[in-house]
Amino acid sequence: MTNSSSTSTSSTTGGSLLLLCEEEESWAGRRIPVSLLYSGLAIGGTLANGMVIYLVSSFRKLQTTSNAFIVNGCAADLSVCALWMPQEAVLGLLPAGSAEPPADWDGAGGSYRLLRGGLLGLGLTVSLLSHCLVALNRYLLITRAPATYQALYQRRHTAGMLALSWALALGLVLLLPPWAPRPGATPPRVHYPALLAAAALLAQTALLLHCYLGIVRRVRVSVKRVSVLNFHLLHQLPGCAAA
Repeated sequence: MTNSSSTSTSSTTGGSLLLLCEEEESWAGRRIPVSLLYSGLAIGGTLANGMVIYLVSSFRKLQTTSNAFIVNGCAADLSVCALWMPQEAVLGLLPAGSAEPPADWDGAGGSYRLLRGGLLGLGLTVSLLSHCLVALNRYLLITRAPATYQALYQRRHTAGMLALSWALALGLVLLLPPWAPRPGATPPRVHYPALLAAAALLAQTALLLHCYLGIVRRVRVSVKRVSVLNFHLLHQLPGCAAA
């Protein structure tokens, strides 16, 4: 009787351990490729953005207003690639039970989650704003008079735009509620951060389309004017006039 009960207990324990090992292997098989992807993006993004910042800061000819906004976006992307992505890569390689800090939201675990989310939100927001600033700068450069462009993009105005992009992103990160609800809390009916992110992406897309489509239209008009001018000049040549 005792031997049979101990045998059944041992078989049950062995089956549970086998099932647990299979779950761990399945979990590891899903997370390791994601961690490798984060690692590759972190290394590639850090090198690429760092190279752009180095080149612009090293060569005076590259230090233009448009490149200042590009460097601002690269700095934001660098913060995500060098600080946020390595953490995600490391957390993906940890065992299933230790992939996150302690679960208490008000303790170290919650502070760490907020820090990671804030770092990601800050970098992405500044990057999106920098893309908008680059598009707006190119649009005004092509479609407005040189005097108007130079008055708008003086050195102090450009510095103010760069500082405003970081201040606006930091304010949004600090003022908005956290992206993830507290553990055990009832999910809100309206997820305001997600709605704001969707509205920001739509607004950015609309601004980019307006700027670049405006540039395309202006270039087409300029090409037509040059073609008409060349046609008239060609017909004013002596040989063409005689013909």
